Amino acid sequence: MVNVVRMNADGARAVLADLRARDSGIFRRIALHALCSAGADLRVAVGEFLTNRELFNDQECEREYWSVAREKFGDLDDADQQFLFEWIAEGSKKPEGLSEEDEAAWDEMAARMRLRRLACLKAHLRESEREDYDQLIERFGELKEREPLTRGFAGGMRSPLSREDVAGLPNDELVSILKTWESDGGFLAPSQSGLGLVLTEAAKEAPGRFSRMMGSFEGLHPTHVHHVLDGLCAAVGQGATIEWDLVIALGSWVATREPGVEPKWDSDTEQDQTWGTAHRSMLSLIDVGFNEGCGRIPVSLAGNVWSVLERLAAIPADHPKGGYPDYDPNSLEHETTRSIALSKVPRYLWWRSGDTSNHAQDRGLIVAMPDVGALLDRALDPEREPSQGVRAVFGRYFGPMYWADRAWLHDRIDRLFPDEEGESLWSAAWRAYIMHTGVHTIFFDELRPQYERAVEGVWGCISCSVIRC
Repeated sequence: MVNVVRMNADGARAVLADLRARDSGIFRRIALHALCSAGADLRVAVGEFLTNRELFNDQECEREYWSVAREKFGDLDDADQQFLFEWIAEGSKKPEGLSEEDEAAWDEMAARMRLRRLACLKAHLRESEREDYDQLIERFGELKEREPLTRGFAGGMRSPLSREDVAGLPNDELVSILKTWESDGGFLAPSQSGLGLVLTEAAKEAPGRFSRMMGSFEGLHPTHVHHVLDGLCAAVGQGATIEWDLVIALGSWVATREPGVEPKWDSDTEQDQTWGTAHRSMLSLIDVGFNEGCGRIPVSLAGNVWSVLERLAAIPADHPKGGYPDYDPNSLEHETTRSIALSKVPRYLWWRSGDTSNHAQDRGLIVAMPDVGALLDRALDPEREPSQGVRAVFGRYFGPMYWADRAWLHDRIDRLFPDEEGESLWSAAWRAYIMHTGVHTIFFDELRPQYERAVEGVWGCISCSVIRC
């Protein structure tokens, strides 16, 4: 795109106009990025983009818009420059009915945004804008190099408690506050999410304390629970030890909350509307707990851990039976809580077995764990499980499952990679396998028919292209 702008002015103008007219912000961002390299023959196009009030106010395009303004402001005529200076001075419209405290916070936010925007045009400021800029620098100090532009104001991320408050409160008093505190919902008011962010940091700094409090967390808001679990996950990832029996007990309770409900965020109140995010936070914590080291989950808790995984792997979700025509094998595994839970099963197998030796022979782990085998068999039934995301899990973790139980996997190859009637499932599994496992001679004999099918598919596409030409 940058090369088109540099080499072909007529074509570039048509392409830029088309990109700007599209609904998705990504196309406008691409166009703005390309304009940073535009020559003098595209001055009109630069002016049209920079004097578009919708683009000026578009937070999604903000970084690219002001990059163009920084590079090309001097190419604008005086009238267009005047437009930008006036818009900068006006700023965003202040909401009505603000309290005195909130109004002061809004004014400070607006002033900081004006400073950042004027800084982008520093070399072109007129006397009045220069005076405003100097006053803002005196008030807020010099901007850091490449300091990002403000993308809105996350006032709702304020917390009613600081990290110091959380650290100093007795456990029962902290839990009481978490169970009873409610935001007044005002502009810039503290929110559940703001409190949750503080809890994440507090749990990361004191994982032992928070893991011992798990029994008291039943009944808390899902926003608080998922943030505490995120903090514990970060701490365990850094080698911390926690009371896993209490954590997994909370996980069992969390897994029973709103089964079948995926994560949903309320942008007005800035908090979780469902338990979906807490489900995923628990899965992430369990996954980290499978790692070797002092913070590992004791194998004696295998039954409890499996209960959590099995519940979350059973959460239903709607999927079109024909599959998704355009998808990313990297992201399919994470499309639902169910597929995320299933992706932890191969690691569960090896953790539960306690086997850390090399992969010299078939372990028979799946057959030895009938509960695991039954879950995997259900996931391979296309009538019960039409999800491409779940099938992508089998492709991605083909290697670990092969080493865990070759005979079990061999007997199910045709189900893992179904025939033409299951094309979308085959494609999800195969693309995830190729992307994450790669080409291995060890697996070749087992997967020879799949390689042949993939090659035939590529050749068929090439043949069709040749015929069309």
